Amino acid sequence: MTCSACSAKIEDAIGQLNGVARVTVALPFNQATVAYDESKMTPTDLINAIEELGYEAQPGRRSIQESLKIMQHEDDLQRLQKSFSGVLTYSLFLASTNMLASYSYLATTTTHEYRFKWTIPLIELALFLRIQHRHASHIHHAASRALRTGQTTMDTLTSATQAISLLSSLSNLLLLGPSAPTHFTTAALLLLVVLFGRYVDLHLRRNAMSTLTSLFRLQSDLAHVRVRQKRRRDKDAEEVLPAALLRPGDEMVIEPFDSVPCDAYVLDGESLLDLSVITGEPLPVAKSAGDFILSGSRNSHGRLLAAVVKGQEESTLAAMLDGVVEAAGRKADVEGTFGGLVRIFVAVIMGLATASAMVEHARAKSGMSEAHAMNKAAQRAMAVLAAACPCALGLAIPSAMLAFLDAASSQGVLLTGGAQSIEALTDITHVVLDKTGTLTQGRLQVTACKLFHPLPVERRVFLQLLCAAEVTEAEAHPIAKAVFAWAVKELRAVGYRPISDEHVFERRAVPGSGVECVVGTGGNTSHQVVVGNANFLVSHGVEVCMKEEGRWAEDYGITIHIAVDAQYVAQLRLSVSLKASPQPHHSAKTVLKDTHDWKQTRWSKS
Repeated sequence: MTCSACSAKIEDAIGQLNGVARVTVALPFNQATVAYDESKMTPTDLINAIEELGYEAQPGRRSIQESLKIMQHEDDLQRLQKSFSGVLTYSLFLASTNMLASYSYLATTTTHEYRFKWTIPLIELALFLRIQHRHASHIHHAASRALRTGQTTMDTLTSATQAISLLSSLSNLLLLGPSAPTHFTTAALLLLVVLFGRYVDLHLRRNAMSTLTSLFRLQSDLAHVRVRQKRRRDKDAEEVLPAALLRPGDEMVIEPFDSVPCDAYVLDGESLLDLSVITGEPLPVAKSAGDFILSGSRNSHGRLLAAVVKGQEESTLAAMLDGVVEAAGRKADVEGTFGGLVRIFVAVIMGLATASAMVEHARAKSGMSEAHAMNKAAQRAMAVLAAACPCALGLAIPSAMLAFLDAASSQGVLLTGGAQSIEALTDITHVVLDKTGTLTQGRLQVTACKLFHPLPVERRVFLQLLCAAEVTEAEAHPIAKAVFAWAVKELRAVGYRPISDEHVFERRAVPGSGVECVVGTGGNTSHQVVVGNANFLVSHGVEVCMKEEGRWAEDYGITIHIAVDAQYVAQLRLSVSLKASPQPHHSAKTVLKDTHDWKQTRWSKS
């Protein structure tokens, strides 16, 4: 595909098939996503519909390497570079023969001179045919495939221009002799301009996707990882395995300056992680035991031992890549309008070229011979065809949208709605600002802990139970994340690790209230753990102490209550602060102050 006209034709063809519910075509990735009824059609039907349009298609997901190759336009750039170099060389030869022809005899007085004057046009014809065969064949093949399906593309205009120049030049030579004007050099130079324009366009499109390409390259770089084998007698034994084989609970080693292949939490070690590719934050973030780390982030100097929470296919980076592809396939309303124009643009240009040629022929025929009139008509048709380029119109909006998505991604903003989200920005009436992690620091912190004795279990076991209860919710929920990180660090201080998630049963999380589960601690021993707000514990028959919560209320923080085996055992106090920034105009206080000038209604969501 070369422009939005191509993607629009494919969407129309697939959308008309019986059983297709939805189809989106992402032009930058040359990828179509189709939702269909398997009882009414098969993937073969989809492939046949696409191939009837002259395109090639394969079912299934592309590998990261294949996606990178398409985003970088490696094959297209190599072909265009080779074609451009070849056409440039042959064009120089054509220009040289024209200069030689200008010094030839103007009159044919002998047979030898007449043969010499035919030599130059024949050499030009041979060079021109060589150009068409070696360096423009892909254009002619694409145009012929489109015509066989009743379609017209940019290749149709370019191919028609070359064909008209060849036919008109041959007609002039046959009717007017070797001294007749030809269009070989003009057509070759026009082809040179077209190839150069496409080469520059692909380079600009590749540069516009630089940040998005870096995300895909990250996934490509994370092919293998060092894994600690827990089932061996030697617990420190390590081996290198494909990252795609990692599953939740596996322990992986992240060496200095390596990237994180999967979402995980740190078991041991301390280091700084660069999250700039994922979040756009320029400063590295300190990570230690209990902290969650995202796939795609890059480690700095420290060595980390981490437990996998999500496999590579379900990781944050994989979700971002899927969101990027989905966003690229969503069309803006204005793109749909221009897409309709692009579909008929080539046909209109062909009609204008034909009409202008006919008018020019009728006007020139009254004052000159038929051969000269046909030559004038051909020149006029070539001028119209050469000046028209539908891909500039078809690529302008998709390229602009893609550049915006790439720039937003580099600042840590991922627009999953693609072009539709960009258009919706003009109609905003309400602005909802996420409080935790956006206006405030990126995470809550446990600032105080109150234990109620006697504890039904040892303090070490209590911390392990707390880790087991919060490990699943901690990846996404800021409160659970703070509690889990605190518990892991407390365990590490006494030389213990969290209990594996496989020993947790009957987990039930209630949004906005808390979580309950049963945790096995070895043998036949297990404990019921309830973590949440006061009402959540009361609903489980636990008598909650509200005295400490009342005293802590002055801190404007959050109190978390914990019960083990229906016995109230602890309170945790969590608090946050407004986010600061080295750049004053990026701080939370400055942003909140600036929003007073907006006309939109502002909400803060915690």
